[in-house]
Amino acid sequence: MNLLTKCIAGGLLLSSITHTPVASAGVPNQFTAGTTAKSSEVNQNFDYINYGNIIVKSNGIEVGALLGYAGTNPISILNSQGYMYRVNMYNATCSIVLEPMFFTTSDCTGTPYTDGTFLPGKVFAAADGNMYYIPKTISPIPITFNSSYGGFTPMVCGSGPGSRVVYPVTINDPSITGVSSTNLSLPITIERR
Repeated sequence: MNLLTKCIAGGLLLSSITHTPVASAGVPNQFTAGTTAKSSEVNQNFDYINYGNIIVKSNGIEVGALLGYAGTNPISILNSQGYMYRVNMYNATCSIVLEPMFFTTSDCTGTPYTDGTFLPGKVFAAADGNMYYIPKTISPIPITFNSSYGGFTPMVCGSGPGSRVVYPVTINDPSITGVSSTNLSLPITIERR
């Protein structure tokens, strides 16, 4: 099954992911309200939609497994290196989602941090034009921040202070994360393996 979605200029989704749910086509067990579901049947369904069974391709090349798409923007992808990123499907470039950055300095310089509610192994874009990642082996830490970039452009350095639990981040290294560009090439397809 090939489900196609495109990003176009003007911020509109031209053709959305087909509304026939990927999981309903061929799922081993269908359940209806008021009936009892056996754990073995539920587990069969989870195995059917398990990681790797539904993939995302960019211009025909697999970029990872679909982690999440609920008919809203963005989609979440987990690549073969184990790094997760979100792609904005409502812009012309199918770009990786911008996330906020926090700094202990007053001018958005120095060590960058991102929100501690994210998970290690996440790749994201930032308003400064760079891509960053949260190393897989790092733990969140509390800081007092004195400046920040929001998760939007144009880049505006906001002032603090404030307290937040954050992750120190690293400039993206494609040899580690497997993510080499902030934009995915069209067409974007979502397929069952």
